[in-house]
Amino acid sequence: MSIPASKVLIVVNTQNDYFPGGSWTLSGVEEMARKAAQLIAVFSDRGEVVHIRHEFPADTAERYGWINRAIPDKELDAFVKHFAQRVASFDIRTLEFA
Repeated sequence: MSIPASKVLIVVNTQNDYFPGGSWTLSGVEEMARKAAQLIAVFSDRGEVVHIRHEFPADTAERYGWINRAIPDKELDAFVKHFAQRVASFDIRTLEFA
C-alpha cells in the first residue's frame, strides 16, 4: 500500500471489551484488529497515526510502544488545534480512503 507522507490514519475505540470474553463481543473483531495493525504499520512510516483508546494512560501507551509520543496536558490544546488544521487541509478524497 502506498501512502503519501502527508496523510493521517485515525483509529478510534478498539477496546478489549469488543474481543471474545469481553463485555461487548463483536463478530469479526479479530479481522478488524489485523487490518488496523497493518494500516498502523504502514502509516507509522508514511504519515501520522492517531490511535485513540480509553484503557491506558498515555505514558503507559508510550512506554509500551503503542504510540510514538504522549502530549502533556498543558500542550494538548495547541497540538489538537494544529492537528485539526492539518487534517482540514487534506484532500477530502484522501480522508474518505482512510
